[in-house]
Amino acid sequence: MIEIYTAFAIIGLHRSVDLILWSFTGNGLSEYWDMMERVTFRNALKPIIFCVYCMPSIWGTIAYLYFHSNYNVGSWAFFVLVVAAFVHLFDRVIDKLS
Repeated sequence: MIEIYTAFAIIGLHRSVDLILWSFTGNGLSEYWDMMERVTFRNALKPIIFCVYCMPSIWGTIAYLYFHSNYNVGSWAFFVLVVAAFVHLFDRVIDKLS
């Protein structure tokens, strides 16, 4: 159940930041990604906020470490993969509904 909440939090975080940037500057996250072409840490920021499909690698790991007491590499990998699958599924459904 935590996986579903984490997936919704990731999608909400990504869409909220995109909407806030767009409302203040007129540019969304994709435009800022293009503007950061010469920045050296550009690819390090991609799984943090810029790519909704890459975000489960960071935010899923943080959620796993916070909610689970057994730190096992296998269960961590499964948790992150399940969160990524839910993010993909929910993002596609939200795009179809929009």
